Amino acid sequence: MGGLACPIATTNYDGLVERVLSRRELLWTEVNKVDRWLRRDDPGVLHLHGHWEHPRSVVLGTLDYHAVASDSYASAVLRSLWMDRTLLFVGCGGTLADPNLGALIRWAASTFSGVARTHKLLLRTDEALPVDPQLLRDARVDVIRYGSEHNDLLRYLQRCAPRAGGSGVGGKEGD
Repeated sequence: MGGLACPIATTNYDGLVERVLSRRELLWTEVNKVDRWLRRDDPGVLHLHGHWEHPRSVVLGTLDYHAVASDSYASAVLRSLWMDRTLLFVGCGGTLADPNLGALIRWAASTFSGVARTHKLLLRTDEALPVDPQLLRDARVDVIRYGSEHNDLLRYLQRCAPRAGGSGVGGKEGD
């Protein structure tokens, strides 16, 4: 992913992605930095649920989820990403049911059910769907099964990586 120079957002609290990709963390609470990231002026990693080194940014419990889900800027950022980018959800199956991203999925289902462009959710072959399949279809999220082991994910992403003059991730349920 880092070699693709694509924007990366995570719901993880750690800095592993930043360390591997030599990027810095951006917190959902830092509106000016997030704005620069949205414009692709900053290649940092956006932490949608905070970073452990910045406790005030961390989204853990019910009150925290309510705060981020009802934050107008945070909601606008998620909706902007939905409308402006093709999202690839990796390793966050259960996160799509949380109060923050769950609200995004419900909004997308009620807003974009007729839109042709789709987003992608990568799941292991044996992994259960995180939300109702009809909700995902209405939100225009394609489920892609990449293999039975976590190690299969890297091979799948490498096969899908855009080549010069090519396109990116595609596929259907069962690929």
